[in-house]
Amino acid sequence: MSKEITEIQKRILNFLIEQKAGKGIPPTLAEIAKHFGYKNRATVLKHLAALEKMIYKKESEAFTPHRVDA
Repeated sequence: MSKEITEIQKRILNFLIEQKAGKGIPPTLAEIAKHFGYKNRATVLKHLAALEKMIYKKESEAFTPHRVDA
């Protein structure tokens, strides 16, 4: 799995943010699939899972304690 966010993942993330800001709630899987022309919501789930994994990894790396030698 790539460590960098893909272009489609960026577009999906931006769509989520825009929809949440506009409607107050995030779009459904069906709405995301329709917006991006996917016939199967499983494709959307794969992109969302990859995004979630990247975000979790980034957050866990930010809070990983580092040894400080005195």
